[in-house]
Amino acid sequence: MSNIERFVILSVALIIGVVGCSKMPSTTTEGPTPSLNEIPLQEAGTGIELRMDLSEYADNTEEQILTWEILSGPGSIDSGTYVSTFYEVGSVEITVRATNESGNTADADFVVVALHGHMAIVQNGNGLEVLDAGSGIVYPIDIGGNLPLVYREILPDGSLIYEKMGGSGIDLFHYDHTESRQIGDTAGLNTVYDNHTPDGRIFFEQGSAAETSLNLWDPETDETTRVAWRPAMHNRNAFFAPPDIVYFEYGNNGQADVHFWQIGVGESATAYSSGHSEEIKTVLPDGGVIFATKGLLDEDELLYYRKGRGLFTVGGDLPASVQDQDINYVTISSQGLVVFESGGASKDLWIWNPLGLTTNAIAATSADERFSTISSDDLITYSTTPVAGNSDLKIYNYSTSTSTDIGVNNGSEVFELLLSDSDVIYAVETTAGRSLHRFDVASNTNETIADFASESYTATAALSNDRLIYTRTGTSTALFTWNPATGTSVQAGGSNASYAGQGPNGGFLMYLAAFGQTDLALWDGTTGQVTTITQTPQDETLEAVFDNGAVIYSVVVPPKTSTDLFQWQDTMTTRLTNGNASYSVVSVLRGNY
Repeated sequence: MSNIERFVILSVALIIGVVGCSKMPSTTTEGPTPSLNEIPLQEAGTGIELRMDLSEYADNTEEQILTWEILSGPGSIDSGTYVSTFYEVGSVEITVRATNESGNTADADFVVVALHGHMAIVQNGNGLEVLDAGSGIVYPIDIGGNLPLVYREILPDGSLIYEKMGGSGIDLFHYDHTESRQIGDTAGLNTVYDNHTPDGRIFFEQGSAAETSLNLWDPETDETTRVAWRPAMHNRNAFFAPPDIVYFEYGNNGQADVHFWQIGVGESATAYSSGHSEEIKTVLPDGGVIFATKGLLDEDELLYYRKGRGLFTVGGDLPASVQDQDINYVTISSQGLVVFESGGASKDLWIWNPLGLTTNAIAATSADERFSTISSDDLITYSTTPVAGNSDLKIYNYSTSTSTDIGVNNGSEVFELLLSDSDVIYAVETTAGRSLHRFDVASNTNETIADFASESYTATAALSNDRLIYTRTGTSTALFTWNPATGTSVQAGGSNASYAGQGPNGGFLMYLAAFGQTDLALWDGTTGQVTTITQTPQDETLEAVFDNGAVIYSVVVPPKTSTDLFQWQDTMTTRLTNGNASYSVVSVLRGNY
């Protein structure tokens, strides 16, 4: 539950004492009377329709048909279902009445708490604001004035972290949709955001160019705990590892060691120290940390450390001939397996299991093998180049320790992007052009998306429904969309069209260049039709899209020279801002694609 939810619900409880109650039935005639149970507090996002089946709260033992009406509050009742849409953040009390066939009634109260349904952070010159695309309202966070404000992070509970730059130093703030609170010392030190724990506690660095301490701030208690500090030393780059360890870099003058602290217990301690500078790469699900350092031959090396287990070399079971090469971190799998590359101009690809301290070769041949991507189900796509100018793509499956070829072509295969089902979109480059293909991982089959002589195709994006957006250049230029369900492509725009971003209803937004400026248009995923959202003499810029169909864009409206925000939804356009500074969306927080 976010802080704004806590605030609103607490406010409701304080005002009315309860969040829902049933009232004594009113008997007007002989016969049974309906009985209504307590209706619990309901939450709704602004701009999102709330529907609630009232029959779930009726105890009608005589099985008589009930009719419903609203005695007070907004909304309507459709065949026993309460229906309403709330456009302002806050709480509303509603009273409903149930009447049975005997004419007897019972009333019940309940409360609806409307929360920001679709949120974005807006930069207003030096200030920050919250845009609620459900209600179409912009709420100020902090004005900023002459000191720029910089958005840093959204925390798990929906609160925000931002910094105020300049003045006597950098200041750090926490905003929970009701108030801003400053974090750390205000006496001229730089206080900057570092990281956060899964429950929303904040690591921050504080100090000067000469030294910085690492600290942990708890928004629930407003208490700060110093993690580590020593004169003339810097403490930074905190990485939280489950269940309660934070690893961080400690040192100065370009030489950092890896330290750790068990949260709330004693002092910090050294995980690894050397004459080289260590750099933390990631933490693993088992609570260990992966970091880079240098080996005895000054080669790049990866090490693993976990409190209570000890220090180990990533790939330490490989022959010395491999360990003496540069070993570089690539990524980790969802199971905490470490993917790394070894070698110089020609690379090999490996995967290391910290549980058994064992390494499997993904690809270790005389060819140059390099990582491309890893899917959500841990399939690794990589390229292999036996000879310069001719690369192939393969997929590695750790569970079976096997690699599968992607396509068999005369040209070079180039990875483009992944679909949600782990299917690979790739291009084949030849002297004749550049074709586009899909590899189906379930059937190990290839499908051609676009291939025409003297044309080159490039994948631009994959939407959440896996619809592919790609471009064609060569004898002619155009924008296309491909449907993986039907295997068919349609042209969405001509040479003046370019992809802008995903849109509502399975469609996407595009820019249309005309007369030296760009307009914004929507390709509808249902009808396949193009609708112009805005067409002015100025350039329109897409800022955000929400799953309630709201499209936010910015444009300069003369005689002003700064940009304002507009919301387009269901063919209707609403101006959101009209201030002195330029407005832009920094980050979408809820309801985004």
